[in-house]
Amino acid sequence: MRLGGDEFAVVLPHTDADAARRLADALTGALSEPYALGGTEARVGASVGVATGTPAGLDALLRDADAEMYRRKTARKTVALMA
Repeated sequence: MRLGGDEFAVVLPHTDADAARRLADALTGALSEPYALGGTEARVGASVGVATGTPAGLDALLRDADAEMYRRKTARKTVALMA
């Protein structure tokens, strides 16, 4: 589901938090692979937040996932600055 801009939500029914984080890490890794663009190498990055709960708490799930996404984004930028 597209939330707006460059933000998307993926709902994984019957998936525990560990499996969701593994999928998030796999998606992040795949998206960070370089690709050819106009004779040069290009890269993109992604920050993914994971939250678990019930459909009844959709607003809280989106808020929690968004908060984790920003934590991961900040951590990724910190690592990039240190490299």
